[in-house]
Amino acid sequence: MTESKYDPSYADQAYKLVLLFGSNQSKLAEFFEVTSATIMTWKERHAEFGDAIRRGGTAANAEIVKALYTRAIGYDKTLNKAGEATEYHYPPDTNACFKWLSLRMRKDPDSLWTEKEEDTEKPKRLEFDDVEIARKVAFILAKGIRGETLDVAQDEDNPVSSRTIVKG
Repeated sequence: MTESKYDPSYADQAYKLVLLFGSNQSKLAEFFEVTSATIMTWKERHAEFGDAIRRGGTAANAEIVKALYTRAIGYDKTLNKAGEATEYHYPPDTNACFKWLSLRMRKDPDSLWTEKEEDTEKPKRLEFDDVEIARKVAFILAKGIRGETLDVAQDEDNPVSSRTIVKG
């Protein structure tokens, strides 16, 4: 990439790019074939370029907020298929509702809608070496071939219950 001179038309292009990609500086640099440092310099030296990037980001965010809100409350839409209008109803999406409320109320620590980390313990995982697994599988297969009942004591270390293996 080469350094290049700033052109005033870049502001309009930057606005449109930010609508597409967000204010991703490396994407802007790639498009204009300059370095990220050059993009930073242009934003500092050319107010219209920096403003265009901010406006594009604000406009993109506003569209996302509008779409999230619409999905959260549900909506109706008419589609024309083969010349016939069909009405579709999209019910409210609870995930969108929760996201909307958690984003709007995230600064209130007592809000019921703020996502909080839960302190949960991971379930105990049984670990066996390869020889032990092979031995257990061989035992189960042998019982299954003979159509016998597989009786296994159920305890903390062995959560498998008693089962009858049927020949297939």
